[in-house]
Amino acid sequence: MRAKLGNDIVEIWKITDEIVTDAWVKEAFETHKVFWDDEMGGLPLLATFFMKEENIKKINKLVERKRPRHFLMLNASDSNGSFFGGNLKASIGDYLYRRGGTYQFCSEKAFHRDFTLL
Repeated sequence: MRAKLGNDIVEIWKITDEIVTDAWVKEAFETHKVFWDDEMGGLPLLATFFMKEENIKKINKLVERKRPRHFLMLNASDSNGSFFGGNLKASIGDYLYRRGGTYQFCSEKAFHRDFTLL
C-alpha cells in the first residue's frame, strides 16, 4: 500500500501476523530489517546490533514459533536514526513504513493523522 507522508510517497503495511503479501515487506523480513520478538529467543534488542547476520539467522531457526508474537521489532542497525529517537518495536495493528531505504513504525493514530492513502 502506498501513502503520502508530508511531501514523500512511502510504502506502508498494517502490521499483522498473517501471511505477508507485499514484496517490500517480505524483503524486510528476509534481510532481517524487521523481525518478530519471538525470533530472538529473548535476546535483548541491542544484541542484534552487534551480531553478524548469519548468527541471527541461526538463532531464528532455533527459536522460531516457540514463543507468542507480541511485537514486530526493527533491527537497530537498520533503523537509520530511529534507534536514537523512534520506535524500535510495534504491535499488531500499528504500521511499518518505508521512506526511501529507511524503515520506521507508527501507531494507528499517527497513521490516520499524518498519512494520506494513494
